[in-house]
Amino acid sequence: SEESLTNINMERDYDQLLNRPRPTAVSICGWKKSGKTTLIARMVPLLKQWGYRVGVIKHDGHDFVPDVPETDSFRFREAGADKVAVFSDTQYMLVSGAGHNSLDGLLTQFEEMDIVLVEGGKTSGLPKIKIARDGQSLPETPGETLALYMEEADTGSDTVIPYGRYEQAAQLVKAYHESLKHNPYGSNKKETGEWMMSK
Repeated sequence: SEESLTNINMERDYDQLLNRPRPTAVSICGWKKSGKTTLIARMVPLLKQWGYRVGVIKHDGHDFVPDVPETDSFRFREAGADKVAVFSDTQYMLVSGAGHNSLDGLLTQFEEMDIVLVEGGKTSGLPKIKIARDGQSLPETPGETLALYMEEADTGSDTVIPYGRYEQAAQLVKAYHESLKHNPYGSNKKETGEWMMSK
């Protein structure tokens, strides 16, 4: 990783490395058709409205075609190019076959973001909002569970969000992000309750 190649000669170099801004990454996980995409799509504009730079990473359990067939960039990839980029004055797209095709690798490409929402990533160690609807069971996952997003939820709990309460979910992500500003490596805030929303 980039950190493993950082040259540290003085104590201040080490401090700068530790204090380097990094995004708060939260996994939104649940079974297929549980509502992950809708929840993220509703949270993004709210987080943007509150002044955060927001990135989204989607995990695809199957392979996918990242470009449109018959375009020049698609033909370059078909020809065997390891990386292909397309850019304009306002945006760019980079397709890479290797090097960042892991969640940790991708997150290094989002360092300028404040918050990164990951659709999927059940097996990652990221903190999670778990979704269940229509009688679905909650997925068993590693890492901290920030909240359960589910139907027929107990509205008196800070960590159980009723299905459809998009702003409440976004507020929880905001509160968690703010709690980590002075502790980027994230001691267990859940135990102390520092990051949790007030009722």
